Amino acid sequence: MANKLRLQFDFSPLAAKDLEKLRIDLGLTSRVDVVKQALGLLQWVVQLHQGGGELITKVNGQERVVVLPSIPNRQRPENN
Repeated sequence: MANKLRLQFDFSPLAAKDLEKLRIDLGLTSRVDVVKQALGLLQWVVQLHQGGGELITKVNGQERVVVLPSIPNRQRPENN
């Protein structure tokens, strides 16, 4: 058996409902799986940002840079 660290989180009722909805929408078997996937995604975004990248969404042809409050904005280099 692999070494594991047991953690316990307190969620508001709304956050718990959101977590369960994500579990269902993603077809996952547990809420732990949702948290693991969310952690992996956030790690990827942080690494992307630290490497000078940006996370960009595109909806109806319009692109927007995704800004996460916990990740400081970096200045985009100006095109000369």
